[in-house]
Amino acid sequence: MSIGTTWQTYLSLFLASLLQLPHSAAGHPFTLCGKNELGVSSVEFVPDPPRHGQNLEVTISGVSNVDVNGGTARMTVKLFGQTIDEELYDICSDLGIPCPNKIGYPYKAIVNKPIPGALWPGLKLQVEISVFEMLGSRIACVRMPITVQSTRQRNLTDFGGTEEL
Repeated sequence: MSIGTTWQTYLSLFLASLLQLPHSAAGHPFTLCGKNELGVSSVEFVPDPPRHGQNLEVTISGVSNVDVNGGTARMTVKLFGQTIDEELYDICSDLGIPCPNKIGYPYKAIVNKPIPGALWPGLKLQVEISVFEMLGSRIACVRMPITVQSTRQRNLTDFGGTEEL
């Protein structure tokens, strides 16, 4: 094996390992959980952190590495590893990706989801969004941790201030 080939192998392994590290390019941390043919580069939450009883807007941005003519996105919410909610979205009509979207063109997909008021503040959830092209092959997958926050405040008269629940 030549020196050039050895360095290419090490570089390939290094770049592959980076795919498993959390990303947070100007937004909420996320990890890739499969292919990233959509070139996902950032995930943003509004509000961040999510608040129970409010709507959560999730924006996923990137530059596509494939032509996108249509497909679906599946958003799965898990608590302690168990699915508690799952929804399907049409990536063109529901998420706002202009279809067809050609290779090299940026996109911004937006999902709005109410956070139930029944969820306890402090719960740690895992949200996974998998995107499938029209024939069913997965072309992207991102996983994001969420800790639900309260929207209420309580007075702490003993300490002379307020604290979020």
